[in-house]
Amino acid sequence: MTSQQIRVKRLNIDYPETRRDDVIDDYHGVKVEDPYRWLEEVPNPEVQEWIDEQNKLTESVLRSYSGWDVGPEVIHRCI
Repeated sequence: MTSQQIRVKRLNIDYPETRRDDVIDDYHGVKVEDPYRWLEEVPNPEVQEWIDEQNKLTESVLRSYSGWDVGPEVIHRCI
């Protein structure tokens, strides 16, 4: 054992629902599924709502760890 032990906190995370579309591209005979292409339309209100829900989840998970005083400004600096 090392002098430091890593504590792992198991979380029961309820992820927001993410829509999957039936989008398939054909690149020179190779079919590639892209079910999340709709997320590329960032100005779309539905995409903004999805982003907001993901951000809420991220903040709640980070806040569950002691010693993490995380606000939106900290997260924005990281990305």
